[in-house]
Amino acid sequence: FAVVPNPAIIMVTFNDIAQTLLYVVLYVFLAWLVLGLSLAVGFSVIQERKIWLPRNFPSLSCWGMLKVAAFNFVWCSFCLIGAIGVLVKKVVTLGFSDIEVDAHCTVESFVGWCCLRGFIGRVQVNGTENLPPPDIVPAPTYVANHASQIDVAAVYFMKRRFKWIAKKSVVYLPGVGQIMFLGKHVFIQRSGKNKKSVSNLFQKSSNAIQSGIPMFFFPQGTRWMADRLPFKDGAFI
Repeated sequence: FAVVPNPAIIMVTFNDIAQTLLYVVLYVFLAWLVLGLSLAVGFSVIQERKIWLPRNFPSLSCWGMLKVAAFNFVWCSFCLIGAIGVLVKKVVTLGFSDIEVDAHCTVESFVGWCCLRGFIGRVQVNGTENLPPPDIVPAPTYVANHASQIDVAAVYFMKRRFKWIAKKSVVYLPGVGQIMFLGKHVFIQRSGKNKKSVSNLFQKSSNAIQSGIPMFFFPQGTRWMADRLPFKDGAFI
C-alpha cells in the first residue's frame, strides 16, 4: 500500500516552522534592542560623568545623569523609528527616494533638534555668514572641539549636510547605527590592524568632499571639558 501524506498536515507543519522562525527573529530583535539601548544609555551616563570628575568642575548630579540617560534613549529610539520610516518610504516610492539624504537631512537633523531643545534648551548660532556655501565643490571639512554629547546634536543647527567619522562599533547601536549606515557615514576601526580601515577612511572622505559633501571631524578624539585637548592630525591631512 502507498502512503499518501496529508497536505493539511504538511501545511500545518510548514506554518508552525514559519511561525516559530518569526518568533525567534522577533525575540532576537527585542533582546538586541533592549540590551543595546540599556548598554548605550548606561555607557553614555558613565562617559558623561567622567567629564565632570575634575575638581574644578561640579560633579554631575543625579538629575543630570537622568537627563543624559533620557537624552540618549530618545536619540536612539527616534533614530530607530526614523530608519524604519526611511526604508518604508523607499519601498512606497518604488525606490525613487534618496535614503542617504532622508537619513541625514531629515531624520538626524530632526532628532538632534528634538534632543537639544527638549533636554538642553534654545540654541543660538553665531557666525553662519562665515560658513562656505552649501553647494561649493570641493566641499569643506568642518572641525570642532568636543566637550560633551551636546556637541553631536548642536552641529545639526548649522543646517549643513555632512558625513561623520565614527567608530565601527557604532553601527551596532540601536537606531543610531542604522541611521548612520543609511546616511553612508564613514566608519573606522580604531584599534588593531586598521590599515585598510584608515585607507578606506581617506578614500571615502575624499570621494565625499569631491562630490560636494563636507566631512565633519572631532579631531580631539574624545570629549573632555576641563581642558582643551590638542587636535590630532587626521582632519588636516
